[in-house]
Amino acid sequence: MDHIFTRKELDEKLFGVTGRTLGEVDVNCVFNKAIDKPKITGIAGDVIEQSVLGYPADNKQEPDLIVDGLHTELKTTGLRKPKKLENSNDDIDFIAKEGISITAVSPEYITSQEFEDSFLWHKMEHMLFVFYHYNSYQVVPAYDYSTFKILGHHFYEFSDEDREIIYNDWKIVRDKVEEIQKASSNPKAEYPSLTKLRSELMYFDLAPKKSPRFRLKKDVANGIIGEFFNRKLEKLQTKITSYSELDQLLHHFTMLYKGKSLREIATDLNLELPNAVNKNIVERIITKFFGSEKQKLRQIDLFSKIGLIPKTIVLNPNGGRTEDIKFDKIDFEEWFVDGEEYEDSYLYDFFYNHKFLFMIFQEPEKESPLLENQFVGFKRYSFTDDFVENELKPYYDELKRLIVNKEIREEPVLYKTGARKGQPIINPKGTRKTEVNFPKSKDYLVFTRGSGVDSSKKPVELNGVKMYTQYFWLKGKWIVDELETERYI
Repeated sequence: MDHIFTRKELDEKLFGVTGRTLGEVDVNCVFNKAIDKPKITGIAGDVIEQSVLGYPADNKQEPDLIVDGLHTELKTTGLRKPKKLENSNDDIDFIAKEGISITAVSPEYITSQEFEDSFLWHKMEHMLFVFYHYNSYQVVPAYDYSTFKILGHHFYEFSDEDREIIYNDWKIVRDKVEEIQKASSNPKAEYPSLTKLRSELMYFDLAPKKSPRFRLKKDVANGIIGEFFNRKLEKLQTKITSYSELDQLLHHFTMLYKGKSLREIATDLNLELPNAVNKNIVERIITKFFGSEKQKLRQIDLFSKIGLIPKTIVLNPNGGRTEDIKFDKIDFEEWFVDGEEYEDSYLYDFFYNHKFLFMIFQEPEKESPLLENQFVGFKRYSFTDDFVENELKPYYDELKRLIVNKEIREEPVLYKTGARKGQPIINPKGTRKTEVNFPKSKDYLVFTRGSGVDSSKKPVELNGVKMYTQYFWLKGKWIVDELETERYI
């Protein structure tokens, strides 16, 4: 049965429930089925469909609604605020709780479809989002969704450029399915391997493995949410709708600047160098090359959506690594949510759902100043399933164990050699040098290290232990070795 509405009717219904909780608007008692069931996938959407719009849920691969004659997909989506901003009254701080599942890949149908007639585009051409506040930093049982407040609704259509990106992603998946069907005597057994295409897709990941679905990545969802809350990002003048087009531009950069020093590149791009130069200047060079005055790639719409994280690697004169790679500051409350599984964690999302653009430089001489390092080239990289499961997860599990069991300790750092061997090291401020028993680089590829300049000022407190701001790092030698097999763009 078609669910036919005018946009005016939907606006009246949805504006009428904005600001109320899902429980308050549940006139058809949808939450009754959740009383003795801790988890019901999509219960918030069930309430909007059955109690607000008044039609039963279904699992058809067709848009839910017809709105003013247009097939329109309804998505009820949970938003949250980062833990550090939980008390903020600014709606601009809302972000997606997770990515947005769209539809099954359906290998049995996709190879016989054209994009315009595909299940995916039928679901995405016209969309209606209903946002609610997932107001918890713990995983809650289904019934507790009744306390979550409806934030508003948003009719959404993707731009022409977005549509091209969606088409290119869909075609990559379709072509891979076709390849599997032609090469395998048992294609069904090969379909879970489609999830490995995530390194090639700009807007989607494919999950779960057993029956892959097109799912908009969390970064793309944040772009849609940002538009609803009038959070604007810069649009590039240059059109980029696939990684091959991005790679062509990066290759052009390499042709222009390979062998040039960082100072020479900045000068050629008319980029004014600050008095104190650090590695952040490299990201600024990339944005400048793309015609933007922004400091960060994530401030540019496209790069924010595809989740491209730039990092700099400096090789020594012999081609080896010079240092480990520092990533983001650790927000312990954000990382370890009660009841959250590893696959839903911030750390998993950071490495699994993002691509990394490594801009590689080489020292002309040992310990050369940063601005004298010479550009070698770009390599784009996605961390493998093996890394995420066998290297990253042990680090995550150990860090979580220490925190949950309240086993965090501050330990003195002792001299390891010389006449003072075994004695505590004293900082210039007169305090003892200490370290926290977090996972270290000697045991893990990903490890924790604090950063601070004054031992008397330690802003983070965890399990009663005061410490410097903590960051997660990756062993530089490992990533340099890993990138050896990756071609330069």
